[in-house]
Amino acid sequence: MNKKGGFEMSITTLVVIVIAVIMLILGLFLVRNIMCGAIGMTGDINDKMRGQIDEMFGGISSGEVQCIGGGSENVKMPADGVANIYCGFRPDKTTTYTYSIEVTGGEIPKETITSWIIAGSDKGTITVAPGDNEPKKLLYMRIPKDAQEGLILMTLKINGKSDVKLSYEVARMGFVQGAIC
Repeated sequence: MNKKGGFEMSITTLVVIVIAVIMLILGLFLVRNIMCGAIGMTGDINDKMRGQIDEMFGGISSGEVQCIGGGSENVKMPADGVANIYCGFRPDKTTTYTYSIEVTGGEIPKETITSWIIAGSDKGTITVAPGDNEPKKLLYMRIPKDAQEGLILMTLKINGKSDVKLSYEVARMGFVQGAIC
């Protein structure tokens, strides 16, 4: 009789352990989904960025260029990822713009920033039609995970003459985002 009770105790213990492990896994899965979902909301920055470009052009006459990073506040670029520089164009007629982006300074050495730029994306041409309000990607940068944090200053030249001053800040991904997602 004692052996039977001991056997039941071990089955009960096994059932409790299995249920506990299942609950732990489900709990971790739930927390991961909630955290990554919240962090993923920051991915909506792209849509908000497009809205900002439209707002910048609110009272500006056509033919002008506005870029994210061209305002008074530095735009954050995450370390360990690809960062893009977007600009909006508002021409009166279909226009082909020739552009070049030059690293002009900041807290990170120019050579380091230049090494992050994906080949060929620092200059080119882009044709924009009137009413094309879609922001254009002009520069692609692959910022390494161990990148130095700090300010990046750049100058965008349009058709060899217009200078648009751009400022960005390299920032690390948070511990939670890096560990969970």
